[in-house]
Amino acid sequence: MAEYFSTILPQSQAVAATNAVTQQIASLSLAAGEWFVGGELWVGVTAGTPTINIIGAAISIVSAGPLGNPADNLAGCAYEPNQPRQTGSVTGWILPLVPIYLNLSATTPVYLNGQAAWTGAGGMQLYGKITAQGNPSGVVQAYPNFLLVHSSIDARVGYINLNDIQWIKQDGTGSQIQVGDQVFSCTETATYIASGGTQP
Repeated sequence: MAEYFSTILPQSQAVAATNAVTQQIASLSLAAGEWFVGGELWVGVTAGTPTINIIGAAISIVSAGPLGNPADNLAGCAYEPNQPRQTGSVTGWILPLVPIYLNLSATTPVYLNGQAAWTGAGGMQLYGKITAQGNPSGVVQAYPNFLLVHSSIDARVGYINLNDIQWIKQDGTGSQIQVGDQVFSCTETATYIASGGTQP
């Protein structure tokens, strides 16, 4: 089952925006594994009547990293409203960020970054959330009657249903198995496979 984690920075703890500077808003440390990471940046005016030129947000493995070119490990959202503050508004904009897929080999922090640029007197604040859903390495378990095997020919790894094996034979230090009409060469021994992984 996938695990879920989040870091939420509420309005009461919002980061005071520095005009036209990308800032780290929140972070989430993820263990090695496969993750889908998304979030939202919330933007509000705290004082004055600034004219908001651009607001931007990103999910990235780089703290306060700029919005550059599209990448697998970056989600971005930018908006150029070019409008003054609306009377009575506190939360001006919410920028959603589509989830990105991260396959991490070590514990890695992931960041929610934000930027606001404006002209005129006033101040702005940035807050929001970063979320992750996925599986840390080593917690994925096979279903009963399935066994993880490794190809002895290339780098493929996969689960086989032990009930679908037609035959097994030793092949050097590994084995060959037939599943359906396909024959596979594996690094695991015939004894290991026949025992369902309980014997060497």
